[in-house]
Amino acid sequence: MTAAFSSRRWVATAMLAALTLPALAQTQAPAPAAAQAASAPARKAGDMAQRYQERMAQRQAALKEKLKLTAAQESAWTQFTAAMQPGERPARPDFKELDKLTTPERIDRMRELRARHTAQA
Repeated sequence: MTAAFSSRRWVATAMLAALTLPALAQTQAPAPAAAQAASAPARKAGDMAQRYQERMAQRQAALKEKLKLTAAQESAWTQFTAAMQPGERPARPDFKELDKLTTPERIDRMRELRARHTAQA
């Protein structure tokens, strides 16, 4: 390599570095974790369920408006919206209790749960 080529490469590298400095200087430092935690709203299960219900009511109202239901169709709409309400969720199996069972007992329990799920479906 010649000395002129080497000095040009150095100058080009220095210019690129100088051009990137303003971009690096403009980035903001991340906010402290305490400030982020204080600004984020606390989400509770009840709050989320309430927001879900509100959103579902808005969607149902918009759908009802789009469908332009007649008075004769009102009872069917009421039945439909009642059927769309979430039901009670079944309790999850207690895995600690299942660990105490023997393998054949555990298999019988799982078959029983599968039969219940099939009947509900």
